[in-house]
Amino acid sequence: MNEKQDFTTGSIPKKMIKFMFPILGALILQAMYSAVVTCILFSYMGYFNGYAKSLFAMLQGLAQSFLIRLPMSYIMSICPNADLMGIGLAAPAATVFGIFLCTIYYFHMKKKL
Repeated sequence: MNEKQDFTTGSIPKKMIKFMFPILGALILQAMYSAVVTCILFSYMGYFNGYAKSLFAMLQGLAQSFLIRLPMSYIMSICPNADLMGIGLAAPAATVFGIFLCTIYYFHMKKKL
């Protein structure tokens, strides 16, 4: 697609729709990903809290926030050409880190039993 996007001539609604669909698709995929990983993390948290391992659940949440989310947000904000996309990636990255920690702890607990 070598054609330059020009919204000042021709059918503006048609060009807007053509421009909007890839962005809308990406937003839908991002929302689906966030919903799935958040459900997995919250299921782990419920399991650990129900299993009387609430200290781990609290420490995991703190580690997730202070070791991944805040530093990544800060680093992405001071990068050249910083944008909200980069800063916004800190939340899903922290969630994936939390799932990783929970999975390790789950298998550690399973081994002990």
